[in-house]
Amino acid sequence: MRERVTEAIKSIVEFYRDDNEENPTYKRAHIDQMIEEITNLKTAHFEYVKTTDDSVMSDITMTLRYLQNNREPDLQKIEELWQ
Repeated sequence: MRERVTEAIKSIVEFYRDDNEENPTYKRAHIDQMIEEITNLKTAHFEYVKTTDDSVMSDITMTLRYLQNNREPDLQKIEELWQ
């Protein structure tokens, strides 16, 4: 299951990294959209495993907090977390 979540988060990050390069004026909106998409992923994972006590949920929460608390998040750090 972790592999699927990892691939989904990497895809989200890669998409927004590319879009940030094309449209840097929308960077904050892209971050907000990443937060929304990862929150949806967290909800789906919770429904699948019916628990919040696993490393995937912990890493998803950490990713969301990082995005929410950094005005200029380093998307590379998110990818490193999900290696």
